[in-house]
Amino acid sequence: MKRTTYLLPLTLLIAQSLSAQKIYNIAGNGYLDYSGNGGLATAAQFYNPNGVAKDDSGNIYIVDQGNNCIRRVNYTNGRTVLFAGNTFAGYKGDGGLAVSAELNGPSAVACDRSGNVYIADEQNSLIREVNIATRKINYVAGYVSGGTPVNGYVQTQDGGLATHAELNHPDGLAISPYGDIYIADRDNQRIRKVTGGNIITICGRDSIVKNGGGALLGPNGLFYGDGKTAYLADVDNPAGLALDSLGNLYIADQGNYRIRIINTSGIINTISGSNSPVFNGDHILASNANLNPAGVAIGRGGNIYIADQSNNRIRMINAKTDTIYTLAGNGTASYGGDGGYDTNAILNGPTGIFADDSGRILICDAKNMRIREIQTNDTIVNKAGCGTGGYSGNWMPALSASTRYPNQLTLDAAGNLYFADKINNAVREIRKSGADLQNDTLITVAGNGTLGYSGDNGPATSGELFWPSSVAVDKTGIMYIADVQNNVVRRVKNDTITTFAGTGTGGYSGDSGPATAAELFGPYSVAVDTSGNVYVADNKNYRIRKINKATGIITTVAGNGIQGYNGENKPATAAELSSPVGVAVDTKGNLYISDPGTALISKVNTTGTITTIAGNGFVGYWGDAGPATAAEFDEPAGLSVDKTGNVFVADSRNNVIREITSAGVISTVVGKKDTTITRIIKIVAGKNDTTYDTTYAGIGGYNGNGIAPTLAELNQPQSVFVDNSGNLYISDFGNHRIREVTTTVLNEVAQIPTLVNRVLIYPNPSGGRFMIQSPVMAQVTEVFNILGDKIASMPSAGGLNEMNLSTQPAGIYLYRVMSQSGALLGSGKLVISK
Repeated sequence: MKRTTYLLPLTLLIAQSLSAQKIYNIAGNGYLDYSGNGGLATAAQFYNPNGVAKDDSGNIYIVDQGNNCIRRVNYTNGRTVLFAGNTFAGYKGDGGLAVSAELNGPSAVACDRSGNVYIADEQNSLIREVNIATRKINYVAGYVSGGTPVNGYVQTQDGGLATHAELNHPDGLAISPYGDIYIADRDNQRIRKVTGGNIITICGRDSIVKNGGGALLGPNGLFYGDGKTAYLADVDNPAGLALDSLGNLYIADQGNYRIRIINTSGIINTISGSNSPVFNGDHILASNANLNPAGVAIGRGGNIYIADQSNNRIRMINAKTDTIYTLAGNGTASYGGDGGYDTNAILNGPTGIFADDSGRILICDAKNMRIREIQTNDTIVNKAGCGTGGYSGNWMPALSASTRYPNQLTLDAAGNLYFADKINNAVREIRKSGADLQNDTLITVAGNGTLGYSGDNGPATSGELFWPSSVAVDKTGIMYIADVQNNVVRRVKNDTITTFAGTGTGGYSGDSGPATAAELFGPYSVAVDTSGNVYVADNKNYRIRKINKATGIITTVAGNGIQGYNGENKPATAAELSSPVGVAVDTKGNLYISDPGTALISKVNTTGTITTIAGNGFVGYWGDAGPATAAEFDEPAGLSVDKTGNVFVADSRNNVIREITSAGVISTVVGKKDTTITRIIKIVAGKNDTTYDTTYAGIGGYNGNGIAPTLAELNQPQSVFVDNSGNLYISDFGNHRIREVTTTVLNEVAQIPTLVNRVLIYPNPSGGRFMIQSPVMAQVTEVFNILGDKIASMPSAGGLNEMNLSTQPAGIYLYRVMSQSGALLGSGKLVISK
């Protein structure tokens, strides 16, 4: 079914009468957690920008380290696009398109004269090159064995192929006019050079005795060799590198607090820095200055620019006088000064730096999550980044927002949906607006996006979480969060976050005492009963714990602490559990547990007796339309109970949602079966009689909205929640979406008030022909590919017009519609499907 997508309001009623249930996407655009792709660079989010470079065409390349990618800011339009890395931390993709490859904590970027881009893929210990003509990526230095990068140093590899030599967390890059690659091989304490495909060490050596023969010890015992051949010298955690026009190489020798130079004769010397990183003033000889250099660049006139990281300054060494002074930053770690003189700017932990002959200087203002530019008139401006790190979508339409592996979810009494945005270290809320999905808003209600454990007794959105996996809300609006890696349960009340249970140390202790003094170990799921008592799936303790709302006392209500399975129809506290990850409570107080370790769903009744209500103990996908206790699951995860006692389970690895009726019959209610996969089950009964059953696995994927639930593809759903009307809400983990199954008509296209400056594009996706409707006259529609290159531009006089992109290959494209006066009327994604 083709979807018609409203991007901005327009008076038009296009709705479908639906008599049966259908599935809809209600949050998440299917993309991971960074924002701003295709939009203005100053509105984009970055997560620890660590390096920056500019090509000869003026395009800026930014190392978005925390998002494991390289972003490009296009010179022509100031918009940012993904250039390399798919935001997953890992290693894959060599030989293919750079945007589909995996990087792992990249640290530096550089461009050659042809525009090819080189990346220090730090955690993979590789140098990778993106060919600008083909946009394909390959590693050009470092060693990969059996598909896995190897880090280290083998001296005999020097002089051989760079692709057969081990590196150890490279942290800086420079490219000569001749294509030679210089590498700050940080954890090998060396500077390496790749020329003609072969690698050598030009600075740094194996262990020597440093306190004999008059050697000068640096602050970390690794400073040696000034005035000598660089190969005999020591460096300590070398970071940034830069080349001047004569071929001299400059090193930010960060562990030694120095900027050093290797001249064209191969001799190394210190040109600035001493044995201390503590700022000691300006307008002094550079050789007397204290530094903590993370980056170095050479600019107009041979002046040297230094990212003085812990001093929160950009320093400049005048090439004519050898005097050093502060160009930007006052030493205070904060943000300010944009639009004013560079000397009034405030920085926070600058790392990478780039300078060119025009006098412009680009700064990675890392902790401010921005790229800033010192312009030729000595003013500083924000070039890229909105100052918020790590993930997108706060206070924006839920359908347009990015999530990152959404986990377990719940609804409050008003129908607002909350979910654990796990890898974004946040809990987010979808504020519902009725049947019109376009008006649903996504906001963050807990977590600041930074992994950690802090913020108690302060605003919930300023607190740090560590991979939250579940959220529950009681009838008064108090929220409970399973902060799994911090081994605690957090509570949000009146927008203030506190620790509700756990000490932060993983373990088992504290039953019958205050929950805040008890130890938890990997609390994975939380649930609240009608009295406000909180239940916790204490995963690595193999228990379900209960915190009494009135007293704050914690007890164990299921599990004896032994991992396994030892039967049922016994006191729940005598039963073994294997890996409880889901917990739910019905209105009568019965407790339900999903245990992927045993592939069972259990029930603890109000007398404390545990029984199995679904699963036969075998992993698989079988049993629909029969007794639930004979069925198979594959990693059952979150679960929910409706008001009549039916239990819904996210059967994660089977990519389906299953229902266990109160009568004990199981069926698949969401998820598409793959009829090409057939499995024969042999069942022995009676006198060796045999029967056979054919069954199918669920298809993992995403195939759109507005279709029957059993035709929809899911991707490792982690949670399901059923409301009082029978609507199902699903965290579609691998698709980075929240889905809803409902009998209510949900309009992605709905009747919206007429307003000027609004655009409708449909059908979307299409085979390449799109209709563009706008009430604004004299407009132009521009289309860009995912790399930011303009592929089409169509003027029109308003009204309804067709744009034909059928000659373009299938994929995702970005568009914008501008008025004659240059005002932005609309922008978004187009999908060509062939």
